[in-house]
Amino acid sequence: MSINMTGLGQEGSITKVRPVPFNPITQLKCLSCGSTHTRPHKEGDFIFKNVEEKCPNCGGNTHLITAIYVEEQKQQRFR
Repeated sequence: MSINMTGLGQEGSITKVRPVPFNPITQLKCLSCGSTHTRPHKEGDFIFKNVEEKCPNCGGNTHLITAIYVEEQKQQRFR
């Protein structure tokens, strides 16, 4: 008979992994000056969508969404 100890910490107690909330990031490219910057994702964002937002570099108002991604975060353990 064998006992499976998967999921047990060093002290023999069960450790839980807290789910990590993810925060999507939207990458924008200014169509006036070509600079790229990021902002938190907004509902309705999709890749290749044109959005009207002020560019922090040149002040232009037209951007193209070039990427939407989530940065990897470490999982936090608690007991």
